Amino acid sequence: MVRHWVYAAIRERNSEVKKRIERISECKDRNRATTSENNRIANGNRSRVEEVKHLIGQVREVIKAKEQELERPQGQDLQVWGAS
Repeated sequence: MVRHWVYAAIRERNSEVKKRIERISECKDRNRATTSENNRIANGNRSRVEEVKHLIGQVREVIKAKEQELERPQGQDLQVWGAS
């Protein structure tokens, strides 16, 4: 009788452990999927950051060219026209 009770307790404990292992496995799979999705999003963000940096460089070049154009003496253009 005691043996039967011990075996029943062992079977119940094994069942509980198996359920815990299944839950852990499910969590691990969800975590792996979440990590994969996060990595995909991070890679896209890095790509967009590089695009923005490139655009910023282009905008700086345009601003610099415009500033140089505005710094040029206005009379200089007239002198060139008058010299022709």
